[in-house]
Amino acid sequence: MSPRLVIVDCQQNKFEIELDKFIKFLHQTLSANQNIVLQLPMPKYNFHFPHPDPLGSIIVFSSKINFAFAPAYSVFPFMWAKAFYELGYNVDLLPPPENQQEWNNLYELLNRSSPSMIFRAPLGLQYKHCPLVITITEIPLWKEGSISLKDLERCKKENFFLFCIEKSWLEICKQLGIKNVYFIPHFAPHEICYPTHSLPKIYPISFVGNFTKPEDVPQINAFIETHLEHKKSSFDYPMIKNLLYELAPSLSWQKIAEIYSCLGSRCENMRYFIISNLIQKYKLTLFGCNVPRDITYHPNVDYKGPAMWLSLPVIFGMSVINLNLHRVVYDYSTQERTFMLIFSKAFFLTDYKELFKTYFPEVYKEICFKNLKELQDKIEYYLNHNRERMEIAEYLFQTAISKHTLRHRAMEILEVLNLPYREE
Repeated sequence: MSPRLVIVDCQQNKFEIELDKFIKFLHQTLSANQNIVLQLPMPKYNFHFPHPDPLGSIIVFSSKINFAFAPAYSVFPFMWAKAFYELGYNVDLLPPPENQQEWNNLYELLNRSSPSMIFRAPLGLQYKHCPLVITITEIPLWKEGSISLKDLERCKKENFFLFCIEKSWLEICKQLGIKNVYFIPHFAPHEICYPTHSLPKIYPISFVGNFTKPEDVPQINAFIETHLEHKKSSFDYPMIKNLLYELAPSLSWQKIAEIYSCLGSRCENMRYFIISNLIQKYKLTLFGCNVPRDITYHPNVDYKGPAMWLSLPVIFGMSVINLNLHRVVYDYSTQERTFMLIFSKAFFLTDYKELFKTYFPEVYKEICFKNLKELQDKIEYYLNHNRERMEIAEYLFQTAISKHTLRHRAMEILEVLNLPYREE
């Protein structure tokens, strides 16, 4: 067995210990009369977490989606439940209803508990007595995204509040006539990450991420390819904002939905562009799915195959430089991998997003790049400056742990809805 696998096994055990501690905390503090068994992916579950001095009640729904390589997503509902509980609320953690009897049971629960908010609300829910909150974590209208044109139309008629993790996506919703739509930065629970900066640095440069398989729709792709060329020249080009500006005056929303759906197959194009150029000069350790053959078989690429989500902090910790390459659907904000890197105390270089300047003003110039030359210059520098890397990673960690945990995101949502919370 190679040393790398020994280290991964060791850290995997550490994660399982920390997760077990968290579940014991839930059991002892939130639900003393129930046994909580957590599996990955999550089974169907239904828990009630009574607060000793509640400000109100919040219902949190889980997801029906099973992620083959990201089973830890299934833990997210527990983390949201923990955040809202710590802010002073009774919390019911429920699976989405799948049949009429489950819908009937849900409405009976709503009538009994009179919730202050329903979080990650099922789109079929019709309930006027409290806000129904949806977090949109993929670009709207993408066929594999989080919300369709039909669902957005429904949100205009019901008491839904939409929180997008990217500012440009707000305009899509607003131009459709949705009023209650807000920006909330991406989130990654720090409880499922852990500092791995002390691990031996086995990979000089690494990247973890998937590639989509492009679809051949020439008449639609023409819209997209023009904007991609601008993006390749300057990585801070606001592609989604400009694409919407070009499309909205002339096309129906059905046609726009088709284009954004097609964009899903191009959303990782910049990853290919950056990596295919970078490996002409540097060796790269690569983890991911659907990686093009010209990259996987390149002599400068050590392709490791897909990476399980739970092992990402280990990979981050074993890398001198992690590449944090965004999908093209982000203009302003960032992806959850950013906060996983930060909570792992891992050093990374990232294509520029304005959010880094806003949230991490002391170091954004050091970690961000807007073109290939800037990336290469920073790789050359940071491969040989260990102290600077450690100081930047420490600053990012301390800033995020004090301002950008899932609990802070829960506070932001409650503030938008004018709901009180109690900071302990």
